[in-house]
Amino acid sequence: MAVFDIYSVNSGSFWCARMIGIPKHFRGYFPNTDYYEDLRTNISRNSTGDKIFYTYDDTWANGAMYNNSPDIFARGWDLVLNKLTNNLGRMPPQTPPTSPTSRNRHFAVTRPNRFSPLPTGI
Repeated sequence: MAVFDIYSVNSGSFWCARMIGIPKHFRGYFPNTDYYEDLRTNISRNSTGDKIFYTYDDTWANGAMYNNSPDIFARGWDLVLNKLTNNLGRMPPQTPPTSPTSRNRHFAVTRPNRFSPLPTGI
């Protein structure tokens, strides 16, 4: 399983794919097995459309069998320079649950615009 960006540069006559990341888990159960959520990838771009940003959540804890305590992973792609940011763009871990029915749950959301310029060398 992997997260890919599948795109065309000529209106669909020829297709390309770029691997964005390799999650370790697909499904998470909250709490226990009452509810589940599958891996969600969010994609946005800057206002000029020359940079794309991806986020997804994945659990990388040792011994984890499900995506129950995910961190948020983020990656950027500069389309002009054809450069990707580091694949381990991991955000701070989420707070562990205080009880089986109480769990802090963060969702990865990528904005469709940004308010400050990106640092050079993305």
